[in-house]
Amino acid sequence: MRLQNAMRIGVGKREFLAGLNPETQFLLRCLEVNSTFRPSDFDQFDKNTFLLTAENHRLTNIIYTTLKTNHSFPIHIKNCLRERYVANKLRMLSYMAELCRVLKILNVNRIKAVALKGPLLGHLYYDDYTQRECKDLDILVHETDVQKAYEILLDLGYNLSNRLWNSPKQKAIYDKTYYHYNLYSSKTNVQIELHWRLNASGSDSIIKSKSSWDTLPVIQACGQTIPILPRNDMFIYLCIHGGMHQWKRLFWLVDIVRIIEREDADFLAKIFNQLSRKSEKRYVLEACHLAYVIFGIDLHPSILEAIEKDTNIGRLSKVSIFSMSNISDVYLSPLSSFKTFSTAIHKFIKFYWSAIYLDGYKAIYTSFSNFFINPAYWAIYSFRDSLFLLNYFAAPFLWIYTLFNKVK
Repeated sequence: MRLQNAMRIGVGKREFLAGLNPETQFLLRCLEVNSTFRPSDFDQFDKNTFLLTAENHRLTNIIYTTLKTNHSFPIHIKNCLRERYVANKLRMLSYMAELCRVLKILNVNRIKAVALKGPLLGHLYYDDYTQRECKDLDILVHETDVQKAYEILLDLGYNLSNRLWNSPKQKAIYDKTYYHYNLYSSKTNVQIELHWRLNASGSDSIIKSKSSWDTLPVIQACGQTIPILPRNDMFIYLCIHGGMHQWKRLFWLVDIVRIIEREDADFLAKIFNQLSRKSEKRYVLEACHLAYVIFGIDLHPSILEAIEKDTNIGRLSKVSIFSMSNISDVYLSPLSSFKTFSTAIHKFIKFYWSAIYLDGYKAIYTSFSNFFINPAYWAIYSFRDSLFLLNYFAAPFLWIYTLFNKVK
């Protein structure tokens, strides 16, 4: 019955899996507790390709936990998974400790900060927060506090991972166009994304008013009280974040599945009814559609009906399948071969098609802004602030320059 419904509302599971490369299809099998494996399963790809795919999708820990008692899975690959599993758990322990330390320091300095995703999401929806892998910590502060928070992180030994500006004018333009700084500490080996907006789409009404931060829910971790987004808003944020990145990492979808499974039966219906923007509804529906077809998650009838009515949801999900399958590619310059050029063209078309259907033509404006206001170009060459407009004219030429010099 579930498969029939899946076929009716968009893309059937069989057609979905056919769109995935063999490594990702195999990864999904590894997430099933009762899977049986044969030596011939590994004829299509080698051990390192499988391990890299699991790492890119941030699923090493969950896969090892699922497979560690499976006697049909090759022991030598299982041992490699175990080594990475142990290393990942130790990293997540250090990430949680660092997150609590940074949030405590921000609080002492009267900066209200919200932890996004990361180990706290694992704390809420996973039996063990170290099961949820991440490569950075996302911290949200109000836009009026971002400069002070940034300076505190600098004092703690964090620095920008890449140079984002060379002048006050460039910094002001960057802050208006983008929504976070990426910082790294060599001392702690931790990367932090400091947000002043949730994302580039502007779907962050919950944090517009600074007074609303006083009513945010909290959880207890590391002996302290930590503010988080309300669960409804957290789910919407995760759907928008995954959709903007075309769900290229499967662990984002696993988050969605975990939340749906652990919340009450009307959770999704309540969320969908609170949404007013068509773009937000499509982000949520695509996430639910992918979770429904790939992982067989049960959905509220009203959600299934909404997916069936919007014929573009299945098409958007196909684009995400394409992105999932291409995440492990070595990204050479599109000019290096016909294959890489063809793949780049496909990515370009699919990305903008899905962006328009998800966020309307506002997505085109955002993309063009990111093209012409690109710190990577400023790092190569930029005009002084009095001639700042010339940077917009230089952007296409600097894009061509980076295209020819891109090696990976």
